[in-house]
Amino acid sequence: MKELNQYHINYFINQLENKNLEIHNIVLLQNGKTILSKGYYPYNPDELNTIYSCTKSFISLAIGILYDRGLIDLKAKLLDYLKQYEYLRDYPSSNITIAELLTMQLGHDKQPYIPFGQDWVEVILRKPLSWPNGDHFHYYNLSSYLLSVVIETITHTSTFHFIKENILNPLEISQCYFDQDNQNRNIGGWGMHLSCNDLAKFGQLLLQKGYYNGKQIVSEKWIEMATHKQIDTIPFYSKSESVNGYGYQFWMSTHNSYRASGLFGQLCLVNPENQLVLAVTSAAGSSQPILDSLFDVIDNDRSNTFQSEFRIKEIAKGTENKELIDIINHKELICQNNSSFEKIEFNIEDDLINIYLTKDNHKYLFASKAGKWHKFDSDFIELSKLSWALTGNDKTEGYIPSINYGCHGWINDTTLQFSYRNSDLPARYSITVDFDYEYLTLTYSVSECESNFTSGKAIVKYR
Repeated sequence: MKELNQYHINYFINQLENKNLEIHNIVLLQNGKTILSKGYYPYNPDELNTIYSCTKSFISLAIGILYDRGLIDLKAKLLDYLKQYEYLRDYPSSNITIAELLTMQLGHDKQPYIPFGQDWVEVILRKPLSWPNGDHFHYYNLSSYLLSVVIETITHTSTFHFIKENILNPLEISQCYFDQDNQNRNIGGWGMHLSCNDLAKFGQLLLQKGYYNGKQIVSEKWIEMATHKQIDTIPFYSKSESVNGYGYQFWMSTHNSYRASGLFGQLCLVNPENQLVLAVTSAAGSSQPILDSLFDVIDNDRSNTFQSEFRIKEIAKGTENKELIDIINHKELICQNNSSFEKIEFNIEDDLINIYLTKDNHKYLFASKAGKWHKFDSDFIELSKLSWALTGNDKTEGYIPSINYGCHGWINDTTLQFSYRNSDLPARYSITVDFDYEYLTLTYSVSECESNFTSGKAIVKYR
């Protein structure tokens, strides 16, 4: 067993930063004790983050609890539990078993388009098969959605409520919410919002084979089944950690490890051999470079005296062009035809810049300070979001509003660069404003975001 000390942790963090990975929160547990819990400012490991497909592993444990109680048979067909969809029995997709859903063997090549207001289950089951159910692994978010509907149907409550009562509460996790479809069903394949510290608690539950704080939350048998290889992931994946197989909504990893893994680098790794749990929320693009760095420490006894600032780097303040500021300040500028926005407005006072972008007759606020992160309230994340699922709002159980941050700086005399973050999301938002003598060009872009609108440009005559 490899005991990690501060010098090992320093090396690990140094490698993440040398790879230019944008880590938001990182928590390391060993032998049940927290040896690292840090957020890169303005992020905080106690604040909610969308964990994307790490959600699937919570679905697995919920199914496991039903299995332990004798309420679900893994060999049973989906419609054995969804009697309300009996009229779809003749569609081949409906013949999928619970075990095949857990191991991503629904025979669909890609997710169907689901018009707003339609029943997701009906759309999924009507979709023709690309190959027979149970033929091979093919990663598919809506398999987990169907499992969520099964949980809801069996328990006569929401999937979130069942998970909350049977997993979150025993783990003493009090802050969480779960995105829904248009019928108020929890998404299942993604959509849980959880803090990084609480995600690490989930990993510790797994490491302890379902036992936590004096209680067996889910059976050791289920943990063994769920976190061991049930199906091959090759040739669907041909390289990286993803070639090691798949369990019941868990990925197998090297070093006798397994993980819950989410889009853009959300991660909960369990390494029983070294009694390690690693939880990360990030905009790293994937989990691979994070895992490479940790396993490098384990394999090669790496160490370092490096000390991180644990801070997302701000844009340098630069030298303000006061002439341009005086021209654009407190003006509503009408964009040219074919621009991504209809109007742009700048309100500037000292180091604070408020930009208002109007799109589809809705005005979005982007606020920032020169050279440092500024906290502000705005619904600007609605501008770029996953359009076919409903994110949390004030009516969502457990919902906690996220926090926005912005900073800006003058790159040169005629270019303003803005950067924005949201405490709940991996997404990185940026706005660049370039001035020539008569026109300004505003360029909007978002990375680490699933949306129909991640880039746009507007041109305005400003004098």
